[in-house]
Amino acid sequence: MLYYLGIFCLFFVFSYICFKKPLIGLSLILLTLPLYQIRFFLFVPLTFLEIEILILFFVFLLKKIYKKEKIFLPPKILLTLIVLFLLSASVAVFISPDFLKSLGFWKAFFVEPVIVFFLVINLVHSKKDLFFLVKSLCLGAFVASLWAIFQKIFNVGGVWSREFWVEPEVWRATGPFPHPNFLGLYIGPLLLITFSLIFKVKNKQEKVFWLGVFLIGIVSLFLARSEGAILAVFFSCFLFSLIFSKKTKIIALILLFLCLFVFVLDVQNFRSSFLTKLKFEDISGQLRLNIWKGAWKMLKDSPVFGVGLRGYQILAPSYQEKYSQIINGQELISVETHPYPHNLFLSLYLELGILGFLFFLALVSLFFAQSWNFFEKTKDVFVLGLIFAMLVVLIHGLVDTPYFKNDLSIIFWTIFSFSLSFIQAYEKEGAK
Repeated sequence: MLYYLGIFCLFFVFSYICFKKPLIGLSLILLTLPLYQIRFFLFVPLTFLEIEILILFFVFLLKKIYKKEKIFLPPKILLTLIVLFLLSASVAVFISPDFLKSLGFWKAFFVEPVIVFFLVINLVHSKKDLFFLVKSLCLGAFVASLWAIFQKIFNVGGVWSREFWVEPEVWRATGPFPHPNFLGLYIGPLLLITFSLIFKVKNKQEKVFWLGVFLIGIVSLFLARSEGAILAVFFSCFLFSLIFSKKTKIIALILLFLCLFVFVLDVQNFRSSFLTKLKFEDISGQLRLNIWKGAWKMLKDSPVFGVGLRGYQILAPSYQEKYSQIINGQELISVETHPYPHNLFLSLYLELGILGFLFFLALVSLFFAQSWNFFEKTKDVFVLGLIFAMLVVLIHGLVDTPYFKNDLSIIFWTIFSFSLSFIQAYEKEGAK
């Protein structure tokens, strides 16, 4: 009883904050994305994060109606693509073999993240407003990174897993999440935004702070052993540095030379380990290849409409073949199935069908085109950070699914909204 009373008081205070200072309410949402793990049942299943979003949204709507103010909408082409993307997700609900649970996915991964997108572009009226939200989002990643380091220092939390079946178990940090990959998926794209803030802010103390946040985030990725996130972040930071300035280009080339030096000399078996990972010859890679094989079979059976929201999770056991290896005369078998096929593009195609997948590609292409055009005109480092934050999502998406989770879908749409809001604020205020 006291637990629910405390939760009610929290939401009451949050509602008051949303009424008085909606931008602060939105910043709290972005700061506390991992709270989606706290779940309730209020007529329908809801998470703490979802309730926060719905409270702010309804307060925002009521204030707009009361004041008879218009809701700001994005440019027509973007608005059209968003509507079509949501329509494809809605159709996928009816195609799904589990209608009720697919409604939950539709609500959590499509409707609510788009609501956050609209809240950002409506509540941000200046660059100051925008960077208040940006810093809140990045500080959330900072807290998660510190959590992972705390787990390592004090030997609490985390999980044990094997890189190969015949190897001893290795410890991996999880931060506030139940799985280490969740930590990498959450932190990865936000580190590129943090990286851009190092160059964006003018105060030296702030620069040092954001550099510290970035480095702590990198440490947490290694503690989580989230290889997809590490590769995506380092590759994106390398390209970022090549593009941004002459100084960063020199640094990037020096780092590239050092990496090649380590690779050629095979320091600490780096070359052999890297090639093993690249060729998917380790157990993680072999299992992914096996999962993709089953997902491809599923896709060939439903090439137009896909299998609907949550359809892969339900149908995977009938498509997923056993994977086995003979080691030391013993057959080791894995028949594990996952909610998604460890590939963002396969997941979107299977869940939304070919049209939903194409609308997603169109949205991402529009984001890159508009953001890059703006960067070429202004050379603003923050927009470059957003471009490469989205690139982290797509690169990591080759080996994982950085969208179909409450926090990740919101991060995707928040990156989108930050770009649009910054361009509008820049045109209004200039480079100051």
